[in-house]
Amino acid sequence: MSSSTPVRLPHVTRTAWPRRSWRWLGGLKAGYASEAGSRHGCNQDSCTHAPSAERPGFCGVADGVGGGAHGEIASSVLLSHCADAPRTTYRNPDRLVEWVIQGDARVAEAIARRTSQAGAATLAAAWFPTQGTAHLVSVGDCRVYRLSPGGQRYSIRRVTEDQTYANVAEAPPPNGRPNDPARMVGAGSVGVPAVVKTEIRDGELLLLCSDGVHKFVRDEQIANVVSDGLGDGRSLETICGTLVRTAKSNGSHDDASALLVLRRPWLAPRWAYAFARASAFARLRCSASARERLSALSGCAAAFGGSSPSVGSITDAVSASAVLAARPNQNAIASALRPKDRIPACFISASRLHPGTWPPATSPDPRWA
Repeated sequence: MSSSTPVRLPHVTRTAWPRRSWRWLGGLKAGYASEAGSRHGCNQDSCTHAPSAERPGFCGVADGVGGGAHGEIASSVLLSHCADAPRTTYRNPDRLVEWVIQGDARVAEAIARRTSQAGAATLAAAWFPTQGTAHLVSVGDCRVYRLSPGGQRYSIRRVTEDQTYANVAEAPPPNGRPNDPARMVGAGSVGVPAVVKTEIRDGELLLLCSDGVHKFVRDEQIANVVSDGLGDGRSLETICGTLVRTAKSNGSHDDASALLVLRRPWLAPRWAYAFARASAFARLRCSASARERLSALSGCAAAFGGSSPSVGSITDAVSASAVLAARPNQNAIASALRPKDRIPACFISASRLHPGTWPPATSPDPRWA
């Protein structure tokens, strides 16, 4: 080989952990399913989560009112209008009510461009000003449920009330029934919707559904379907599809739609930054074998159900000198941490282990139990 012959060294590709992906182990996640009924050719229900399923700021289910014109247009336009609400309105219930009322004219205009007949849609909507707070609005007979984990099963509670003729103490029109929706968007009968504020804790879900689901699936059956689906590791879309098919097998001929919003627990950021703050107060020193202990902490994180981040990613979030010391003073850390930032004892004891050793050989401090 001559001196002019170029020599190509092998290119070493370093696998980098995404800096922000591990931050979204928690937070809200949404999924939905919707199917047309047997009474008409197209599905007049609409579902949406915006801006995305992984980070929803708005979720909604709209049901085109039967007997009206272009129910699919009414439901779609209504959800588009609700999703376009300015972010500043999410925290203000009065402005959210005004925004929904403005949707009445927008739906009417969209239908008027296609036909002279009237059309409308009912609504169940949720805006999330924070990851743990939801402002709920319902118009008509679309519902919102809240499901909370408890033991082996989920408990269910209805959060909104149906606005039917019977519930609002109004006489239904000719050929109408008392359980028909008395409030709807697009026909000038939206009224003044109520806003319900609810807190969503880690592991809890919100279910938004049309009457094609809740009229044919009992509350207990809904809770069982969700409990079994989450227990088997199924996606939210799959669980919603099971709810829709259950409604149809129970005799539903109407369009059926279900949307689930799950709040996943925040694992990595809280523990990591709690370590950083505690170690800063305790003035811990870094030992020579810090990276071995960092690997042990990574194994502990995987054991708690989260994905195991690389050593470099944890070092980016919390410096080794702040997190890992030769023999950290557990009492100092316990006194520095606030109650909500308490961390399992294994994360302290793991700094004394060799990588891959689990569970810790030392007994945990009872204050970390």
